[in-house]
Amino acid sequence: MAGGFGKRRFGIGIVGAGMAAKPHALALKALSETVAVRGVYRRDAAARHAFAAEYGFPEAESLEALLADPETDAILVLTPPNARADIAAAAARAGKHILMEKPVERSAKAAADIVDLCAAAGVTLGIIFQHRFRDGAIRLKAMLDAGDLGPIHAVTLSVPWWRPQEGYYDKPGRGTLAQDGGGVLITQAVHSLDLMLSLCGPVAEVQAMAGTTGLHAMETEDFVAGGMRFANGAWGSLTASTALYPGDAETLVLACEEATATLSGGTLTLAWHDGRRERIGEAGEGLGGGGADPMAFPYHWHERQIADFVSAVTEGRAPRSTGRTAMGVHRLIEALLASAREGRKVQVRRMLSEIDGPLPAGTILRFPGGHPYEPIVDFMVVEIPGGEIGLAVASGFHAGRIPQILPAEASGVGGQAPDAQWLAQNWQHWVWPACAARDVEVLESRAL
Repeated sequence: MAGGFGKRRFGIGIVGAGMAAKPHALALKALSETVAVRGVYRRDAAARHAFAAEYGFPEAESLEALLADPETDAILVLTPPNARADIAAAAARAGKHILMEKPVERSAKAAADIVDLCAAAGVTLGIIFQHRFRDGAIRLKAMLDAGDLGPIHAVTLSVPWWRPQEGYYDKPGRGTLAQDGGGVLITQAVHSLDLMLSLCGPVAEVQAMAGTTGLHAMETEDFVAGGMRFANGAWGSLTASTALYPGDAETLVLACEEATATLSGGTLTLAWHDGRRERIGEAGEGLGGGGADPMAFPYHWHERQIADFVSAVTEGRAPRSTGRTAMGVHRLIEALLASAREGRKVQVRRMLSEIDGPLPAGTILRFPGGHPYEPIVDFMVVEIPGGEIGLAVASGFHAGRIPQILPAEASGVGGQAPDAQWLAQNWQHWVWPACAARDVEVLESRAL
């Protein structure tokens, strides 16, 4: 297992060095006082040599050599999504922590497999979502957490980007299910969707349309529009496209009780209901990768995220963006595309093992049953007189029985609601031992 760094620098090995590698390389150079690049591995030897020479990094002749280095504490995976599962499995077996470009994999199921194998191996899995590390996003997150803006009532997200056919989608594998897993949602808008979820909480239900415009010849979608209903009751809308020449900055608008917050690129604008106006964040960032050049943005957001990941591993805490938190955006994209494909509203799946934080009273946990007469069993989180918390059977033959009281350590800090990760790790002893934790679905609250 990697760890015990002592006074040496944290060692990172780079796997893959394609289009997305430049901001990572610049970020690692900026962090050179605390982080050492132990080697760069790419199957194309000429491309590997050129990349390593450009940034002054050592080369690794193989993935195995990189993982065998005792001073490689983590690997930074920059390959296309279809190449990541085997790399992650090898790194986890070697006890190396993993920082991986988005998305985790091409599908929610494949992503969950990687998240599970890293958890089983006890290695940290971080996912690159650098939009969380912009100044405006950091400030907005802090204000929402502090309650300064009040509840969120409505959300709009627009990702009006442009990618040309020639030089982008004409490249082998681009915009295909086999390599990328999808089009604009999982490759481009995934950053903004992840940021939206980190600020607004999970989406409960979606209804969407998706397709490919006449501007591109590609297998997957380049235009998506839809409506969203958030678990907290807020309503939302989404438009995402790579067909909107010349491309513009993505914009997220949150209509809150006290103010409307607008994140456009890296700039936060606050329109307070009392008439005040505030502007926070970086100016002159251009399109942030929204135009024809996907890499037209500064590397400082990557620098902040890599620094957070290194600190998290060193301190034994979770980084701000993990494989588990990334599952939320995978589930949302899965629901949006299913809705577009089937022409109906779709519930966004939320799995117990993928949730951080407390589960309020009324939350339903759906367990695949182990009995032919009860293939599905629902449990509800309930408050018990006297301040205790418990789980009550909410469906099937035993519905309404006396709740099973959970131990005191099940409760999140300062609350009477059970902590989701405690339940994910301990529910077998208290509830229903006939299924895997990743198969337990968290449904919206309802009356018992």
